[in-house]
Amino acid sequence: MKKDLEKLNAIGSLVVVLVLFVFLSYLVQSNSAYLEKFIQPGILGILIYSFLHILAMVVAPVTVFPIIVLASSIWGWFWTGVITLISWTIGASIAFLIARKWGVPLVKKLVSLKKLYALEARAERYETFFSILLLRVFIPADILSYALGLFSNVKFRVYFFATILGMAPFVFIYSYLGTINFLYQIIILLLFGIAYLLVLIIKRFKTLRR
Repeated sequence: MKKDLEKLNAIGSLVVVLVLFVFLSYLVQSNSAYLEKFIQPGILGILIYSFLHILAMVVAPVTVFPIIVLASSIWGWFWTGVITLISWTIGASIAFLIARKWGVPLVKKLVSLKKLYALEARAERYETFFSILLLRVFIPADILSYALGLFSNVKFRVYFFATILGMAPFVFIYSYLGTINFLYQIIILLLFGIAYLLVLIIKRFKTLRR
């Protein structure tokens, strides 16, 4: 029951973020001319955008994921993807190094230890380049970074390159989605929701059959 509740909370958080993403995309696409008067594609804007993403990666409960849409409207999806990937990688690396150097006393102030200890066994077991690459697909980057820093012996070099490659596809997909028509985004969101529900139903069915 407790695990089911945690899964529901995680799904709820994901749904909220995706809805915010689509809603912000609609606002940006509907008011692009107005927004461009106040937001210039200069170096200051890039630095602020990068800082927010780095901060969100280090302070795990914070999310600025929806602002990718705004960035895509200013810099285009490709450069937004590049800037976001660099920012996420820096943030994830900082989280990893904080956990590796200062351990639990500092990490517990930045992220839920309960979530980290839930990943302890995986972090200790998956220490190769390809295993970290796989974990990046299923586990949020911020939580995984702290977990690997705390519980694994993986070298930073391996972690760094696995992180870049693991996050890159998602970053560019998110950046591109922010530029497509609002109605298409809703359709994609619905399809994603249906697919996710089907996976949960199949998994539940298999569990009941055991």
